[in-house]
Amino acid sequence: MLVETIVVSLETAAADGSTWTTVPALCSTTPAPPVRIATSTRIAYECLPSSAGPTDARRRVVVLATIAGSDEVFRIVSEIPG
Repeated sequence: MLVETIVVSLETAAADGSTWTTVPALCSTTPAPPVRIATSTRIAYECLPSSAGPTDARRRVVVLATIAGSDEVFRIVSEIPG
C-alpha cells in the first residue's frame, strides 16, 4: 500500500474538557511520503510547537493520511500522556 500524504497536527484542550484547538507547530514524518507500507512499517513523527501552551492542558496528535488511488482520508487520533 502506498501512502501519498501524511499530515500531522497537534491539538490541545483545557483540562476541564473544553473543545480541541489546533496548535501551530512544525511537524515532519520519517520516512516522508510517499511511502510504501506493509503490516509492520513504522512511520515516526516529530512536532515542534510554536508555543508551550498551558501546563494543565490535554494534548493529542491528529494524523491524516491518504492512500494512493483512494479519495478516503484515514484519521488517527492519539492523546499524549501528560
